[in-house]
Amino acid sequence: MSESHGGQLWRIIERYIDGFTYPPSERAVAKKMGIKATTMNNWKHATMTRLPDVDHLEAIARVTGVPYEEVMDAALADTGYLPVRKRDQPSQRRGKSS
Repeated sequence: MSESHGGQLWRIIERYIDGFTYPPSERAVAKKMGIKATTMNNWKHATMTRLPDVDHLEAIARVTGVPYEEVMDAALADTGYLPVRKRDQPSQRRGKSS
């Protein structure tokens, strides 16, 4: 399993890489997506300051099999345009508390 860094966009890519018995290199995945390895490295180290190109987001969705909307939400969250969801917050798991 690869070491986790970065934000939500990187975690989508990381899950894809970790899904292989013999995981491909990050460089090979970047090449398959048509993305520069340095660009993917920026996502890995959470240094994304603007939204990635639409072509990059579409490539991530196509290669990883993750729906485009989920990829876009991850990119929006990583750049601060969409608040990060708190999945374990009780109010989201259950209805109103009594």
